[in-house]
Amino acid sequence: MGVSVESFTNELQGTIGDWADDIHPPFDYVVQEIDSQQHHRLVPSAIRKNMAMSRRKKAALKDVDQKLGLLPAVDGEAPFVSFTLCKAGLSTVAAIAKISNATGIPIQEFIFTDKTESYALTGQRVCVRSDYLSNLREFEAQQDFLGGFGVTECSYLPEDTTPYSPHLGSSYRLRYRNVDHLNDKAAEQALAGLAKRGFVNYYPPQRFPMNSHLVGEAILKNDFIGATRLLIEWFRDTTTSETLKEAADEYLFSADPDAAISVMNRGNVQPRSSLYRFMETLKSSSGGSPLEGALRTYQDGRFWNICVNQANPSWKWNISAAERVARSERVEAGDVVLDDEGRLRRVTADLVDEFPFTSLMLPRASLSAEGPSSAVRPAGERDHRFIGEVWADRLVEGDGDSVEAYVATDTRFRGNVRYRPIVVAPRDARLHFELVPTSDVAPPKRNAIITFTLPPGASGMAFHKELTGGTMSVGKER
Repeated sequence: MGVSVESFTNELQGTIGDWADDIHPPFDYVVQEIDSQQHHRLVPSAIRKNMAMSRRKKAALKDVDQKLGLLPAVDGEAPFVSFTLCKAGLSTVAAIAKISNATGIPIQEFIFTDKTESYALTGQRVCVRSDYLSNLREFEAQQDFLGGFGVTECSYLPEDTTPYSPHLGSSYRLRYRNVDHLNDKAAEQALAGLAKRGFVNYYPPQRFPMNSHLVGEAILKNDFIGATRLLIEWFRDTTTSETLKEAADEYLFSADPDAAISVMNRGNVQPRSSLYRFMETLKSSSGGSPLEGALRTYQDGRFWNICVNQANPSWKWNISAAERVARSERVEAGDVVLDDEGRLRRVTADLVDEFPFTSLMLPRASLSAEGPSSAVRPAGERDHRFIGEVWADRLVEGDGDSVEAYVATDTRFRGNVRYRPIVVAPRDARLHFELVPTSDVAPPKRNAIITFTLPPGASGMAFHKELTGGTMSVGKER
């Protein structure tokens, strides 16, 4: 006869309540879960919330992929399995290290799909090669989550692995971080050089309280080989390390560098290759660019997993806009930028010279251009792409009769971000959904922009207060 969740929880409250609070606040109570294999385990409440959130996100991604016909074939020679990493009070790197120790899977085999240093992420999806599926499932059956971490939803399905397999697709993103804490001017100069090589900003440089060395992200319309070659060329041109320059030259002028990248992209870098020697030199480099420092931070990770990741096929990139930005060296009227106060605003013709190129957000594409859905949703109909969270401190200044706010696909937050759930059709406002080019949902990126068209005489500030709850203080999450 099984024990009910309620009675089991009540019984545990007296025995674990005191020490649970001392470990970490999310461990406020523990409940029992019985999975499909009839395994009984203890799951902290924070972990359960993460698991539920991940299931909704996964279902939404699968639904979008099927509607848009974005399910490419998986490479039969190197199939992947994915799982949900659930954690509370641990960074992703620390949680993966614990799972590596418990399962015997080398830590370099894990493919991170989100920012690996964040404590705020919940329900992350992570990939490993299918060779390790049995290790993961054995660990999944025996875990109890009381260490603050665990895995769930280990699966081997094409629709599950395609959004997380970096060796598929042809659009790549680059995450760059100023881990060497270069001054802002030096970092901006370095990033401007990347933009001229085709790496286009879709989140410009900014610092955050939780991660002061985060700089931003960019995308590149290119194949993996082209992206990697451009990065190594950039290293050679910007580094202050003569040793690294020599290693880059050795790779770039080797007999068949592209073949070496193709091998590396399948997870196997030959120790004797010039690319391998370049990677090893980079790991021990003394610095000189933001990207060198970022790579040294991830010494155990694959080179391609660090520098370029495939864009999630659930979101189509606005490639034409990216190409336009890549050719341009200045902000244009109609672009959205991040100003000095950390707010988004649309640039008018008289302001084009007031914002640097590095403050540019990638221009948006309307939802109607991305799929069969209408750009304006009927009242009461929820868009299947979004759960409905507004990041209300990222309102774009409107023209007096409208305001815009970004929508995320789950309740994650980073730094001083405020949010509250909204309904699809707020009072006296019409919602216009547009798709922002982005590949995952972790802030500070946003997945959609909503234009709220206000009635005559309405105040944008009043509507902002309605979105944020009115009484919310700055920097507090709701």
